[in-house]
Amino acid sequence: MISALAARRAKHPSSPSHSSPSPSPSPIPAATSKSKSTASKRKRDSEERNKQKRKRKKQERERCFDQEAGVDEEGNDEHIIFVEEEENIERDTPDTEAEERAYSPSAPIRHHQFANDEPQKLNTTYYPIPNQNFFSVLSDSGENNSRSVLISLKIDDTLVLLGSYILRVVRGAISLCGITLHPSSGMQRVFALQSAPIPVIVAVKSELCGGEFPVPEDLRNLVGGGDNTSTLIVISELRTGIEGLGRVCRIFESAFRPIPHAVLGGLRGVYLVTAETPRKGLHPFILPMSWNLALPSFSMSDKESAGNKPGVYLVKGPKKSGKSTFARTLTNSLLQRFPYVAYLETDLGQSEFTPPGIVSLTVLSKPVFGPPWTHPTLSHPGYAHFVGSLTPKSSPGQYLSAIQSLIETYRLDLQLSVGDGNTGGVPLVVNTMGWTKGLGADLVKRIEELAEPTCIFEFEGQANVGGWNIQTQAIPPTSLTTSKVHNLEPILDITTSYTPADNRTIALLSYFFTSFSSSLTPRAQTPVAERWDTTLPLLARYPYEVDIKTAFDKVILTGAGSEDVVPDELSEVLNGSIVALVSTPASEDGLYKQGQPHPSPQTSHSLGLAFVRGIDSSRGKVHILTPVPSGLLDGAKVLVKGEMEMPLWGWLDHRLFDGEEAEKGKPFLQWGKGSGIGSERRRVRRNLMRRRQM
Repeated sequence: MISALAARRAKHPSSPSHSSPSPSPSPIPAATSKSKSTASKRKRDSEERNKQKRKRKKQERERCFDQEAGVDEEGNDEHIIFVEEEENIERDTPDTEAEERAYSPSAPIRHHQFANDEPQKLNTTYYPIPNQNFFSVLSDSGENNSRSVLISLKIDDTLVLLGSYILRVVRGAISLCGITLHPSSGMQRVFALQSAPIPVIVAVKSELCGGEFPVPEDLRNLVGGGDNTSTLIVISELRTGIEGLGRVCRIFESAFRPIPHAVLGGLRGVYLVTAETPRKGLHPFILPMSWNLALPSFSMSDKESAGNKPGVYLVKGPKKSGKSTFARTLTNSLLQRFPYVAYLETDLGQSEFTPPGIVSLTVLSKPVFGPPWTHPTLSHPGYAHFVGSLTPKSSPGQYLSAIQSLIETYRLDLQLSVGDGNTGGVPLVVNTMGWTKGLGADLVKRIEELAEPTCIFEFEGQANVGGWNIQTQAIPPTSLTTSKVHNLEPILDITTSYTPADNRTIALLSYFFTSFSSSLTPRAQTPVAERWDTTLPLLARYPYEVDIKTAFDKVILTGAGSEDVVPDELSEVLNGSIVALVSTPASEDGLYKQGQPHPSPQTSHSLGLAFVRGIDSSRGKVHILTPVPSGLLDGAKVLVKGEMEMPLWGWLDHRLFDGEEAEKGKPFLQWGKGSGIGSERRRVRRNLMRRRQM
């Protein structure tokens, strides 16, 4: 290049040089101080030499170019094309708002392709004004000395309440968790806790009006006259003692945290959420669009098939997609048209109405509003089977046998039931597990074949693999199915502070601190817990003391390694364990045998769980704690121990948590962060060099 410029320069007459003076030679870099590390010094010297070498070559090219090239009258080289600055150049930038690329199966799914990636914010439009839209009234909830308030809402007004309360519609209609409530719906128990999405009360239009709810004389004009377009509801205190679970299990203490200066009309445990309320961790319960479209569809199909047997609805999909929430909403919707609805729970790890490890058939007559651990139930004889693990991986045959037995029970006893004036039968909702790969997919297919659903609600999963949002493959329906399939979008898991293990912990503790009613009839609807007693911890309660050889015919151990337990070690294995009380026919095979199989679901059923708090081996006495009423314990002839254990919070005395003695006197228990192998931060050396860098 330099020689070409020199040849062109020779054709022109000589002209005074206007080239800039050549720069002075670059100074020799000062010697660096001696470093402690020889390797670091060699690396710095090598980099410095390379930098100076590149700089000198650049300067030499500039000097040759300036000396031999011609310049114009303004002092600019005539053979040089000057380029404008980058900010002065007008470029044809692509339109950022152009139409997106068409769908490609090879492209990863973006976040915006899911409608519920961004959690919704609480939007409340109701502000109480005393004696205008807010009145204090007498309570009719059956509680002694409980308070109530009468609230007037306009159409489309939203009301957000925190806590546990009783809701009754006096006039008009409201929408709550995807269903519509009228005055004929009766009183509803609502648990709006901060550990789950908060139910939002919305006033909607309705042709039904009036109600038989006792209102004081001075307020009856609001019901019978005046502005008939307003919706009237009554909020009452709900005293169940469930807030004590926050003291027992401290990880859920924030779920019952009160909101200062937000108590609704003096109602204990009920707080009004307004625009000024701190909303950190509060998220509303909002149904996705695909859910709203799918729920009315089964209503029309049922009306068209009136007189036929009721429908069977199966919900399936991957984990953390919202199956349990949708199944609960579906059950509440069915209860608006049927007096009873059956719910078959096949998810062992995340049960809706029973403790983990149980496959159950629950019969409901009222909607449920709240997380699963706020409505534990007591299964009736023949309506539950104990599997003993959180997953069917270790016993898939026992798992399927239990489900098949419950489906047969439903078809024989409930599906075409005409008792209690129920001439329309009892529909069934089947909630499946979130294990949708390998063996789990095969088990879900088998459940679908056994249930023969008339309608399938299938969730499209969303997984994150290596930073890519990938849509998981749905479980294909069976080849012989004639069910109508509805594809549903998953909901965003916004309660990330609580893991599935935390939910199982609070579910077990809620079950053992529940006080079930002792007056139970064998064939009534499944009783739902109404009270919790947390005044005493489990270690301070009076247990049942029974003779293990007299009260029980068999003791069966299930799970990995259970076949290796010899009879002499039985008391050590049972001590401090969770067992199932199972009813089976009498047997003379002895109390315990190694490797004894699990009781057959065709001839046995589970009555509930029990906690073996202690064993006196010398006297053969066992101390047992169980919420099962004493009237049902006569049928418990077999103890079955599975793989579940009592959570740590169940072993502690929650009365001492606020004092200094909470962390003292607890053998084998370490508070705070553990420092196990591999838990510390990994230390990486970054001063190592390769051979070519030396």
